[in-house]
Amino acid sequence: MLAITVHDGRVFVGDRFSVSFQRTRRAGDESLKYPPVSRGHLPAHLLTGPAPHPCPPMSADSHVLIPCGYAESVWLGFAGAGSRPVALKIFAGPTNAITGGPRDDALHGDPQDYVVAPDQTSWHGVRSDAAVRQFSGEPIELVVYEPVVPIDRARDGPRWDAIYHAKDDMSGEPGRLDPFAIVPDPYGLASWSNQPSGRVTIACVDDGCWRSITGEDPPAPRSEYQGWRLP
Repeated sequence: MLAITVHDGRVFVGDRFSVSFQRTRRAGDESLKYPPVSRGHLPAHLLTGPAPHPCPPMSADSHVLIPCGYAESVWLGFAGAGSRPVALKIFAGPTNAITGGPRDDALHGDPQDYVVAPDQTSWHGVRSDAAVRQFSGEPIELVVYEPVVPIDRARDGPRWDAIYHAKDDMSGEPGRLDPFAIVPDPYGLASWSNQPSGRVTIACVDDGCWRSITGEDPPAPRSEYQGWRLP
């Protein structure tokens, strides 16, 4: 399995893929209508031993902790410096957050149940039928699949602009704007390894747990008017 490291608030799985955790307000039980604003990215800490009191019990294996208050949620930002394409599955508990279907580690192309990062520059929650709900504090597991033959098209810098115009099923013409659509895999299913190259579980913890582990206070949220917003 690929090494997992944390640098400048980004979690790296190997040297191809990285993810940041953008904090935002929790919208309650309502489905998202538009991609939420970022109130700044959250710091991340790689857990290297048992979690101390008052943290909930958890395995130290591949766990990354982020501080996330009760009134907050997170969304995932891809496309960090040096990122190169990988296939990615995102699980929230037993659910595939990309499709809303049950967990399945295999990649499927019809329908596509994974994303290709950083072509897909962000993901905002868990799909449920035709809607998307925010991540609600459950552990988030990221499973990375490297290409069979390396694809070395690097993309640098944060670009949270992965809005995709859905096609009308009958005419093929652009349909309604879907800000949560899966960007179609530009490389094809056969381009990816059929075995995961690395995986990491992200656990949201409260301020007390974060201080116990890091000795630091969580950062204050940034003004929403300074955050990134998808148009």
